Amino acid sequence: MRPAVWALGLLLVAGCTVTVNPVDGPTTGTGENSAFTETGNEHIVSEGRAKIDLRGHLLSTDLGADAEHRLQGFDVRGEDPIELTLLGTNGNLVVQADVITFLVQSTGDRVTSMALFEGQTDVETLSTRMREVADTVGFTNDKALENWLSRLPGATEKKETYFNGGSALGFTVDLHPYHRPGEYSLIEYDISLDN
Repeated sequence: MRPAVWALGLLLVAGCTVTVNPVDGPTTGTGENSAFTETGNEHIVSEGRAKIDLRGHLLSTDLGADAEHRLQGFDVRGEDPIELTLLGTNGNLVVQADVITFLVQSTGDRVTSMALFEGQTDVETLSTRMREVADTVGFTNDKALENWLSRLPGATEKKETYFNGGSALGFTVDLHPYHRPGEYSLIEYDISLDN
């Protein structure tokens, strides 16, 4: 009888999800990583935050991927954004992400890039955020950034551009800001994992 109870207990425990470091937010992946699975995403939405550790190689299994290395992305547009903290070797980047997607290497399970979308309320918030992020990630072409931002106030047609970002944090961040007058403004973050 005792082995049957023990076996039943193991089956019950095997299906559990453990949350590590609840003070820092839901971490149901490995290490500092939040899990981007159905259950993990529910935790992330309820907590409103997530972490991804980019201080070394990032594998899809670190983020809770299934056997086919599939991860569930996020799209919470129109709802509260997810405060996503990207942990780098030389500092962190915090993004109020409305959309999070991943690209996994075709052979293997290494995550090679991510795209994050962060909505902005208007030209002023877009400009302020672009300057903050450019400074954080080590973007060095201030003249090009300021030139593009100077064309936003009073714009009557869409404006977008692509800035090759910086790698001061230990991963590369390229910025793709959009401004649609009377519609929306957002920043697309293209994160390349070079390590």
